[in-house]
Amino acid sequence: MKKTILNITKNQVVMGSFILLLGSNIANVIAYLYHFILGPLLGKADYGELVVFLSIISLLSSSYSFLGLLVMKIVSAEKNKQTAVDKFIGLVNQFQKPALILAVILLILIPLSDHFQIHVVTAILIPPIFILSFLLFLYKSYLQGNLNFYTLSIASILEILFRLVFAFVFIKFGVRSVGAELGFLFSVLVLWFALKRYIPQVRKLEKGISYKQFTEYGLPILLCSVATTAFFTVDVLLVRIFFSASDSGIYGAAATLGKMVLFSTIPITGVLFPLISKRHSEGAEGTNILLLSLLMTIGIGGVFASAFYLIPHIIVSTLYRNSFTEAAPLLFPFSMFMLFLVLSLVFVNYYLPRERYFPVKALFVGAITQIIGITTFHTSLLAVINVSMTVCFTLFVTLLVYFCYENKSFRKYLSKALSYYPRIQG
Repeated sequence: MKKTILNITKNQVVMGSFILLLGSNIANVIAYLYHFILGPLLGKADYGELVVFLSIISLLSSSYSFLGLLVMKIVSAEKNKQTAVDKFIGLVNQFQKPALILAVILLILIPLSDHFQIHVVTAILIPPIFILSFLLFLYKSYLQGNLNFYTLSIASILEILFRLVFAFVFIKFGVRSVGAELGFLFSVLVLWFALKRYIPQVRKLEKGISYKQFTEYGLPILLCSVATTAFFTVDVLLVRIFFSASDSGIYGAAATLGKMVLFSTIPITGVLFPLISKRHSEGAEGTNILLLSLLMTIGIGGVFASAFYLIPHIIVSTLYRNSFTEAAPLLFPFSMFMLFLVLSLVFVNYYLPRERYFPVKALFVGAITQIIGITTFHTSLLAVINVSMTVCFTLFVTLLVYFCYENKSFRKYLSKALSYYPRIQG
């Protein structure tokens, strides 16, 4: 028994996932308190604006999320830690200018804020939040690639805690939805300063990555990041366009609760990527890590989905204080949409560090299909969710079939099992 426990504690997948899951779920609890406190305070229309703002920030973050996976691959695969730091800083410097250019473009696009029914001050706050979030994200990716899951978990907890405290104070001063966005800005600023000290001194400044490296590896990661983020943000934006502000708030509440499945299991893929990258650089196989990740995802996500199926009205009325009761029928289908998405992401994060890009292409096609589907079929909020759920289920089945076909050991096991079939019949 003691030996089994010792082996478990030494298992990087289990312990890394445990630390990240613990830290992420504590952060998620605070994040949901953030929504459950601010939702009733703001009301359906203003809360809908806040959810749209958060979706825009998430969608913009996909423009640099590929760098996080790239940082994790460089840091986890590089044996010399100092060289890893030098490459990391070179990468940060290389992509600062493009980030600033994108921020300027966002300022130019401020007049479009009316299209999404958001306040002009909210639109003005988006560019500086984007820049600071970009830098903070890269620092957190460095910690994750360095397998420093403890510090990463603490940072995630403090970030969302500061966001809640600052937002609550600003809203109490009467700033309404803009106060929540100001809280976001201050929390990112504080955490960025705090994490800077965890980056060692640079010995020599590396050039970053070449154009060839970007197109061969960075581009697939960029497509993966954009597609992943699009799956759980574009639906919110499209609902804001096609439905009323009140309906947008109801959908936002359902999406916030349904994403418990995503946020409670996504740390598993966060641990999976650097470990598979490390195994791949050593020429080792990682099928057992994939299967363990799938089982953990189904187990954790299934608990939330079951609760949303059995007691949706109790969950909504308890957490949102009867402000968003119309969201209850949407919870279970949205949670299944999220579960199929995160199961697909497990496959994507298994193949991506191995430089196998079919899952990324399938993910990107799925994201485009979701947008077309919602644009075409948006007769109700439930119809919007059903489109997303159907697309993600199809994506998951496609990647599962691909894994069964591509995995040599699985094919060998299957052919061996089938070879016994005639004997059994005989």
